[in-house]
Amino acid sequence: MIGLQTRVHAALDWSEAALRLAVSEPAGLDLSALEAPAEKIVAEVAIFLREVSECPVADLRLRALSMARCLEPLARNPRIAAALALRPAVARDVSVGHVLLVAMGVTDSAFSACLARSLASPFAGSRERVPYRELEQDWLAALSEGRGLQSQAVRRTALVTGLDLLGANRDDLYGLTHAIAYATDFGRWALPPEVSAQSVLCFADSALANVLDADDFDLAAELVLAWPCLGSPLSPTAAFALTVMTRVEDAAGVLPSFGLQRDAITRQPEALRKDYVTAVSYHTALVMGLACSTLLRCAPGIAPPQLLAPGHRDFAANLLAALRSDTRHRQWMADAAGLATPSLAALAPFLLDVALVRAVRVLDFAGARQHLADAVAAGIALSPLALQTAHMLARIAASADVLGPAAVA
Repeated sequence: MIGLQTRVHAALDWSEAALRLAVSEPAGLDLSALEAPAEKIVAEVAIFLREVSECPVADLRLRALSMARCLEPLARNPRIAAALALRPAVARDVSVGHVLLVAMGVTDSAFSACLARSLASPFAGSRERVPYRELEQDWLAALSEGRGLQSQAVRRTALVTGLDLLGANRDDLYGLTHAIAYATDFGRWALPPEVSAQSVLCFADSALANVLDADDFDLAAELVLAWPCLGSPLSPTAAFALTVMTRVEDAAGVLPSFGLQRDAITRQPEALRKDYVTAVSYHTALVMGLACSTLLRCAPGIAPPQLLAPGHRDFAANLLAALRSDTRHRQWMADAAGLATPSLAALAPFLLDVALVRAVRVLDFAGARQHLADAVAAGIALSPLALQTAHMLARIAASADVLGPAAVA
């Protein structure tokens, strides 16, 4: 499927480059805008290597295990051991690399003892965290102790509460993607009973409309992970997102991060520009590799096409034409324009979500109402985002006496 193995190898290349950068820290490289300390890079690469080490492709497994041994000195260095002794409240945060290496079979009893001593402190649980970060702690504890997930935090995450998709920011969507990964151990565990997989995937589908229309491929790749993590075939929207990202990756040589800007690259000394691109884009490249390796391991495939009513085809074609006439040209538009009619019709809910987000963003409530009316007339199943838009419009109409007639026009 879309060269998954090749893409995983490419992501491993970027991971190696990011690790070299974290160790060498080239003088003169302006990384002031980045939040990528060495421990974060090590932790993320360790998560990726564990996925690759369990995929069904022998050369990828061997390469991941080889890289894991090279990662070991970075994940278990004296600086991290000192942090374990000094700051028990962040013990699991700084030892993610170690915990993941143990899960891969690369053990170190002395370092595990350091972690255990830190966690035995009465203040080890004293740090307050948002719910998905609490869930991360519970996931790491389960891995360390070789057991399944035991977490009270799940019901406070977006897995249960859902998301205000029209008002969600990047952090909200980021929390959803991470909660999915931690609650399922990237597809190894069944969802907790209080979580509906169908509901989570519906929210992920609508969230993809938000991030693809912002060319935010980092979050898009994380959202695509939801389907293999939940053991479900890719939806038409998720499969389309993967297609868009692979084309962009092939064209650019790396899947661009949200923060990769040409002017920022040119501000760097010429000899350091490649390092800068690595520092800014390694995470997006790594998450793309993570999605591909998890797809290889879980092999859910793509959902078979559904028979769609003629109204779906006309609705999708008309809406795409309207969206393409907008001045906001996004990468996904070129891929959508090249789709055959049945495939485009399957994207009708995605196109509706994009149109609604754009309309609400500029307070075009009349336009949003018209999109919803057209969708209902065409028999389009309304997504969580579309339903939230309908509820929002009802609230605005009910508040007309306070908001004034211009606000509800």
